[in-house]
Amino acid sequence: MKKGGPFSEVHPYLVVANSDPKAQKQFPLKFAIGRAAPSPSGKYLAYVEDRVTPNYQTERHLWVKDLALGEDKELFAVPPPKPPTSPEPNVALSILGWINN
Repeated sequence: MKKGGPFSEVHPYLVVANSDPKAQKQFPLKFAIGRAAPSPSGKYLAYVEDRVTPNYQTERHLWVKDLALGEDKELFAVPPPKPPTSPEPNVALSILGWINN
């Protein structure tokens, strides 16, 4: 958060660093990242965004960030869970890791 600002105004950012301090990069984020997995090459970061809908349900969105360019690309979105009485199945979204080609 910005110095002197209220706690409700959090401005998250991602810091990518290694042993070379000159290689450090900072990316401002639109939302906090809760679950993430870097690619084996270190070039990309897969992460899940939990987006709250106007009726207070949670949608999950899968994103990939290009760490060299700072660009984000949304890959997949899961609708909010349905009530237990719904005949439609619920879908879960988790990051397990990356597949090497």
